[in-house]
This record gives sequence, structure tokens and C-alpha cells, in this order.
Amino acid sequence: MFKDNRRVVLFTLAFLYIFGESTLAPFYPQFFEKEFGVSSPHLTGAYLMVCRFAVVLSAPLWGIMSQKYKLTHMLPVAQIAAIVAALGCYFSDSLWFFFGASLLLVTAKCSALLLYPELLKGRSSRVQVICNVHLLANIAVLVATVAGIWVMGLASPRTAFLIAAGLELMQLGLCLLLKEKSKEEKQEPTSARSDSIPYKQWFAQTGSLLLMSYCALQLIRPFFTKFITDEAGLSLLQSGICFLVPFAVAAPLLYLIGRTYKGGRYMMLISVGLTVFVFSLLGQVATGSQILLWSGRVLMGIVTVLLPLAFDEKVFSEAAEGSSSKVYSWSFALQNLALIIAPLCSALLVEWGSLYWPFYASLILTLVTLFKFTLYLQSEKNNVEELTV
Repeated sequence: MFKDNRRVVLFTLAFLYIFGESTLAPFYPQFFEKEFGVSSPHLTGAYLMVCRFAVVLSAPLWGIMSQKYKLTHMLPVAQIAAIVAALGCYFSDSLWFFFGASLLLVTAKCSALLLYPELLKGRSSRVQVICNVHLLANIAVLVATVAGIWVMGLASPRTAFLIAAGLELMQLGLCLLLKEKSKEEKQEPTSARSDSIPYKQWFAQTGSLLLMSYCALQLIRPFFTKFITDEAGLSLLQSGICFLVPFAVAAPLLYLIGRTYKGGRYMMLISVGLTVFVFSLLGQVATGSQILLWSGRVLMGIVTVLLPLAFDEKVFSEAAEGSSSKVYSWSFALQNLALIIAPLCSALLVEWGSLYWPFYASLILTLVTLFKFTLYLQSEKNNVEELTV
């Protein structure tokens, strides 16, 4: 009974973490302009890049500490820091103080990323867990975007951080409950085995494909609502709805895949996902046609399911026994590296060109990734043929 309750608490913590992180994500350009009077697109890109860089640096530290301390001991400390940081963001009078409080907030909340491998423990169906995690993430982003639309309509959008502080307090209570309940659980011995991994080969093949795919996906995100309002003439409410269409599509699709997909076909899913993404981008830049624009966003929902799901399954399936956590840490680092590179590049593209340029860059990068993936598949096929000779 405890393990079931524990899993519910872990999923609840994961949901609240993603919700809090995603509430203002599509609205930062408007947020900085409304709260601090700064409309430079470079500021939004720099802010997102610095926050993500803090995640890249702090995530390995949380991983190191998890080897010395229990998760249930670390999470309450991280939540207290998150509460202080959220209140700091709310009461900040200057942009620099807001930046500093934001860095503390994302560093503290990075501890929640340890929930993913924790949820994978003791489950027979890895694919089912991965689907559930991605389904939870999409639902959280969907709800957070709706909340973000409401927050941006307030006189002071920074109220979101006061609400965030309340949510962090709620999560602190859940962490303390988890800590109390975990005293009843027997500690399972961890395997000391760690097989050797072809590092260079992994980064040259899976790692590079993952990085390129995530960069292409994230290039269009930072200025999407601004692109829709300025170029397609949609209102703030309509742009928010358009932004969350992929997440609305992804939620039922993930549920369906989780019930029907048995796993093992992640290579095909990557190929299909990249191909669909090409058509999605072509539709989204067709601002003169509402049908193509909204159809492109629907296709984007399919992409946001297939690619992350396929790459997660590929990473965990191909990792040697005893090294899955290490390989996943590489995958997570590359995903966050993409979240550093993409906002900066997106801001520079908008500054040098127009709001269309991030879409053009994403399309080119996707085509290059698809070509590279085709070569990778051919190489894998040749290796199999050589082994069978």
C-alpha cells in the first residue's frame, strides 16, 4: 500500500514542478515588457539561457548528493529554498534582483528532476512509466498555459510568483509526508555494477541526434505567442490557446500510446516524428491561412509525443545494466543544453531578421537531423548485415 501511495505523491510532486515551471514560459516577452518596461527580445533569450544554464550546472550536483543523501531528505531542503526564491521574485524591485531570485528558484527546483528515475524503479513496464510521465508533463503544461493567460491579464503578472510560493509550500508538505512514510520502507541494495559504455559513439550517434532534435523543437517556442499576435493577428487569448493546442493533442495521444504501444519501435517513432515536424513547421509559418496554422499546431502535438517518448525509450533501452542513470544524465544534460542554445539563437534570429526566422532555422535543422538519422539507420543496417554474414 505504501508503494502505491508513494508513487501518487511522486507523480503529484512532478505535476506541481512542471506546472510551476511552465506557467509563464510562453509569455516572458510580454512579462518583461509589462513588469520592467523592457521589450528587447535578447533579454528574453538571455534570461531563459541563464536559467537553463543554472539547471545544467546544478543537476549533476543534485545527482552527486543523491548518492550520499536520500531523496526524501533533500527535497524538503530544496522546497524551503524554492519558497524563499519565489517570494524574492515577487518582491523584486529590479531586473537584476529578479534574475538572481530566478536562478535560486531553478537551482532549488532542479532537485525535482530526480523524481523521474525514482518513478522508474520497481516497475515492470518501462514504456508505461515513460508514457505516464510525458502524459503528466503535457497535462501540467496545458493547465499552466491556461493559468498563464489568466496571470498575464492581471494588473501585475508577477502575482504568479506569489502563487508559486504557495504551491511550493504545498509541495514542502508533500515532501515531509513522503519523508515520514518512507521510514516504513526497507532500503533496497543498489547494484554496484557499471558496464563500460562507448562514450564517443553514444554522443556521435544518439547524443547528437537528440541535441539537434530538441534544438529544432525549442527554437520556435520563446517567441511563438508574439509571432502569432504580431504576424497572424491573433489576440493574447487566441495566441495562448494556439500555443497549448499541441499539449491538448498530446495528452490523449500519450494515453492511447501508453495503452497500445508495447515498446521496441523507437527508431521508427523518431523517423516519423521528424517527418511530421517538417510538415508542422510549414503549416505554422503559413500565417495567411488559419487552417494551415492550426493544422500545423495539431501536427506539433504529435511531434511533442513521438520524439521525447522515442528518445527516452532509446536511452533507457540501450543503456547497459547498471549504467542507465548515468546515460540518462547525459540525455538530460543535452536536452537542457538545447534549451540554452535554442532561446539564445531564437532571440538573435528575431533581432537580426524577423519573427519568421526561428521557424526557418528550425525547418533547416530538422531536415539536416532527418538526413543524419537516415544515415544512422543505414549504418545500423549495414552493421547487422555484417554480423549475420
